[in-house]
Amino acid sequence: MDGYKERPDKSSGWGKDEFREFFDRMPDAVIIIDRKGVLLEASNMAEELSGYSKEELLGKNVITGFPLLDLKDKALAIRKLALHFSGKDVPPFEVEIHRKDGKVIPVELNPKIIEYRGKNADIVVLRDITERRKHEEEMKRLNEQLKSKVDELDRFNRMAVGRELKMAELKKKIKELEGKLRGR
Repeated sequence: MDGYKERPDKSSGWGKDEFREFFDRMPDAVIIIDRKGVLLEASNMAEELSGYSKEELLGKNVITGFPLLDLKDKALAIRKLALHFSGKDVPPFEVEIHRKDGKVIPVELNPKIIEYRGKNADIVVLRDITERRKHEEEMKRLNEQLKSKVDELDRFNRMAVGRELKMAELKKKIKELEGKLRGR
């Protein structure tokens, strides 16, 4: 990472090699883009996530000039990054990236402004949320099943309570009739 600035006191921080190793060992994909969206750096996980080599990625505009995002997600990324570049705090947001092999992967993007090679740039963490989406879908399915069971139980309860009320009313009428018969 040529843009990394060494600290004067090397004992108080990482050197270029340690930072590069840290960058490449991140469990999430990490990229650095300039203000126009041009990819300046990419971690090993960025290669793995996208299916593209660093050589194929570096120097490309990852938002508009590369087939990673469909039109809807490009528009969203442009909107969010424009807000972010204007100084607004942008919480992580989700898009789907299109891997080189055609597979679509849902990711969460989390951009932060940094200084890179003397200019403002963004370091963006891309988290693969495939498993999260699977769990959310499973929770949604289970919630729908639970709601169905609760509705079924509610219908049964109304029917049972209605039956009990009718039985109580019937018993009351029987007692009234018995009383009338005894009074004769």
